[in-house]
Amino acid sequence: MSDVDAFVASLDAFEPETRRVAETVEDELRRQQAQDRSRIAKLIVWLFALACGGTMLFVVVSVWWPSQGWDAGATQLVEILSSIILPVVTLVIGYYFGSEQRTPPDR
Repeated sequence: MSDVDAFVASLDAFEPETRRVAETVEDELRRQQAQDRSRIAKLIVWLFALACGGTMLFVVVSVWWPSQGWDAGATQLVEILSSIILPVVTLVIGYYFGSEQRTPPDR
């Protein structure tokens, strides 16, 4: 019976090391989540910037190159930017940076 008691006592010695490893893993997961959120937000913002730049380029080229109906095309592009892409950008950034990271309570 003393062998079992000695074995159980030896397991108690590993508890601080186990907690340290668990905290290290949790810290690494939080860091990785923050990097993922940042990467996704950057991609969405770049998409919006490219869409805005493309719209401005379309308008400038259409003004320099006279053609019929350029204003209708520009109006459609602006509507797409304001009604589809901008809300998605706002939603993604609000979700990723507005969600609070909660830590589990200490035991």
